[in-house]
Amino acid sequence: MDKFLPITKRLLFSINDIDVQSNVLWTLVSLADGEDYQIDEILELGIAKQIIEMCRHQDYEISYPAFRLCCTIVTGEDSACQVTELVIIVSNVNHFTYEDDA
Repeated sequence: MDKFLPITKRLLFSINDIDVQSNVLWTLVSLADGEDYQIDEILELGIAKQIIEMCRHQDYEISYPAFRLCCTIVTGEDSACQVTELVIIVSNVNHFTYEDDA
């Protein structure tokens, strides 16, 4: 993962393509869903702030996997992530279902 993760970081932030960014985020979600050391390696990339900001992205293909990555990192397990995800989505339903007219 030492060589893979820096390339992933570069793809996530240097290519302005929704599909590429979404796929990279889902890849990171899958990695974070593994062993604890994998979460640590993702955090060592120094991308936590940018991932949190991506949770507010206007495109659901970016905001949802970014949110899922944050949730998986915080909880460390899939079942807890699903419960946390449900609570946050319900409390922020406007962000995920309605477009901002402004």
